[in-house]
Amino acid sequence: MDLLEYMRSQNNMTQAEWKRTFEDEAREILVLLTGSSGASKRNGFWEAAHSYLAYVDCETGALCADEGRLVYPVSDEEYSAGGILGRFRDEEIYRVTARKKIPQELPEGMSASAQNQFLIVEVLE
Repeated sequence: MDLLEYMRSQNNMTQAEWKRTFEDEAREILVLLTGSSGASKRNGFWEAAHSYLAYVDCETGALCADEGRLVYPVSDEEYSAGGILGRFRDEEIYRVTARKKIPQELPEGMSASAQNQFLIVEVLE
């Protein structure tokens, strides 16, 4: 699959299909956010994303210093109301429960950091 086909397949996913691309089990992590955020339109919902520099798995204490993104779905109504990208402050540490992205084969030209995603289940602090 080439990059364009991959991107189209991702954008055509329903919210339920998109959520199935993440592990079933949530884990608690501490995550250091950067100043980068955005949202992309999918098939019936928006995917909001906030970039992170690193995270710590609270259960194991393991540090992962790879960049990635915290993501969560947003309805058209929530998106239209505005403020979704202001949900998190830049350069802050958050404790969240989240589901890790299931690794998948990426087309040539895609950064490996595209795999480093967590779907937010709950913001703890």
